[in-house]
Amino acid sequence: MALQKSMRKLAIGAVGLLMLGLFAYTIARFPNGPVFPCGGAYCTARTPGVIWSAEEYRAYKEWERVMFFTWPLGLLVLYLLNRSERRR
Repeated sequence: MALQKSMRKLAIGAVGLLMLGLFAYTIARFPNGPVFPCGGAYCTARTPGVIWSAEEYRAYKEWERVMFFTWPLGLLVLYLLNRSERRR
């Protein structure tokens, strides 16, 4: 029972750390996001006049998809792990 509880706490910490790491990477890699098409280039609302390349835009959109998948999944996993801990 004690081993199961410690494994659950370890899993909660690992998932939380992973989510925090993903969020920190997003802020560091794309501080001016979101990136959107503007004319023939790519811009951000926070830095008008700064042009992003098509490659940077594709990288941003790919990372956006990763975040939209992993964050809800991570939150669900954390909820389920915490919920099963409270039931005991």
